[in-house]
Amino acid sequence: MLSRDSSTVSGDNSIQRPELDAYKSEALRLAEELNAKEIELSLRSEALERSEMRLEGLTKRFLDFYNFSPVAYLTFSTAGEVVEINLKASSCLGTSRGEIFGKSFSFFVVPRSAKAFQQHIRDCINTFQPMRINLDLVDRDGRVFEAELESVASRDERDGDVLVRSILRDVTEARSAERELRLAKDSAEAASVAKTQFLANMSHEMRTPLGVILGYADLLADLDDAATDSLSALCEGVDAIQRNGKHLLNLIDELLDIAKVEAGQMKMVLSEISIREELDIIIDHFKVKCRDKGVGIAITVSPLLPPLLVTDEVRFRQIILNILSNALKFTEKGSVKIDVYMQRNPGDRDEFVCIDVEDTGCGITEEQAGQLFQPFTQADSSTSRRYGGTGLGLSLARHLAEALGGSLKLLRSEAGVGSTFTIKFLNRQAPQLVSGNEQSLGSERTVRAESHSGIEDMLVGLKVLIVEDAPDNRIILSKFLENAGALVECAEDGRRGVECASKNDYDVVLMDLRLPIMDGYRASAVLRQRGYERPIIAISAEITETGDPIENNKDFDAYLSKPINWPKLASTIIQCQSSRRHLH
Repeated sequence: MLSRDSSTVSGDNSIQRPELDAYKSEALRLAEELNAKEIELSLRSEALERSEMRLEGLTKRFLDFYNFSPVAYLTFSTAGEVVEINLKASSCLGTSRGEIFGKSFSFFVVPRSAKAFQQHIRDCINTFQPMRINLDLVDRDGRVFEAELESVASRDERDGDVLVRSILRDVTEARSAERELRLAKDSAEAASVAKTQFLANMSHEMRTPLGVILGYADLLADLDDAATDSLSALCEGVDAIQRNGKHLLNLIDELLDIAKVEAGQMKMVLSEISIREELDIIIDHFKVKCRDKGVGIAITVSPLLPPLLVTDEVRFRQIILNILSNALKFTEKGSVKIDVYMQRNPGDRDEFVCIDVEDTGCGITEEQAGQLFQPFTQADSSTSRRYGGTGLGLSLARHLAEALGGSLKLLRSEAGVGSTFTIKFLNRQAPQLVSGNEQSLGSERTVRAESHSGIEDMLVGLKVLIVEDAPDNRIILSKFLENAGALVECAEDGRRGVECASKNDYDVVLMDLRLPIMDGYRASAVLRQRGYERPIIAISAEITETGDPIENNKDFDAYLSKPINWPKLASTIIQCQSSRRHLH
């Protein structure tokens, strides 16, 4: 029994040992896994701590950036309460963050801007699009300032609430600067208008007495040739009056032209001109001066020169006259040479008519050449004392040449030897040209006739009404028209002119534009409204921005600028008589 029991026990022990071993092995494995998990958790915990520390650092850095940013940040609830605000924003409002946090922003909004702010919040919430608004705000100390609020709505990631995040800008100084700039701009524009008006008034005030001077001089110049010695001396004085009067008129025109060019108001009237004919006219203009000085003019023309050039005839002539006059003025001996040729720059489709004017005058230094084309300047201060002039000619000529698509340059010059100027005119293809009756006053400048000889009996039997407020001008106009055979009556203001023209059968009315009681524009309009169909010719010293005071005005048949060119006055009356409403 004992041995059997022992045997049994021994057998039981042999069965239990493997199970124990398995348990031990499993326990060891679990212990190892637990240890590994513990190590992994420890590592994860350390990584999490590092991440939390890094996140805490980033959050602190973000908060520092937010709080100390030079930009004013605010966050509003949908009710307009301040839920976040940085130091810059609280500083703008003159308060601390603690005092404004959780309060309605409307406390800082001036009443006149309250509705606009509320609508701004609603617009942001409804659209979730960036919005901008200008508001008047008041800080805690009562200072009212102009502000700009730029906002956008978004959902809070924590609870899904809609928040409006905004940037606040104090734009008081910027708006003030804008207003100052606007005022300065308005002031500059007003000054420009005043300058234009000043020039127009100066033109009127200078041309009116000038017209009387030249008018009487022309009358005296036409006295009988069989004059006494005293009359001969008188005629010399008349010549001086005419010469200086014309010089003054040219000076006025140049001043006005400079002002027009600088203001971008110079109008060019293109037409086809014969270059050779124009040059012949210009050279003929200087024949007497060349003879008196003993200086010759030689001209060479390239056979390749086109017969016609599309340009502004008056300005073309004005440019050449200025350059040639300048050359002759400074040339005491020798000659002036004119070379006319064609030029095309390599790779350029444009072709130019070039005119070189070479003189044997005093010449200029390189330093003097630098200011040659500046208005009102000359080579040196002694130039104006010796030769006269204002220094406008070359500057104006260059502006005009450039306005016509060309150029004016000093090609070469040497003190004591002479100078050569090159003028280039763009050889345009003939476009649809402006007809003669569309020319502006700026294109009306013509060389005045030396006298009004030849107009006698041109207007025999014509009845003319002169509407002019200046007594001297009425007398001058009456005498010339009567010398031409016209029957003349006068009216001293616009209203009287309307009454006379309505009651009498005049063949033509000469209407000044600046008149008392009723100006010439209104008087002519009233006559046309009453069915007056006879020609009305405007006469005035008035200058406008466009150059032509009656541009687009159908009440007038023609316009003549003071001082009056008498042959042109007679021919204008005849043309208006033969062709009703023909505009010059």
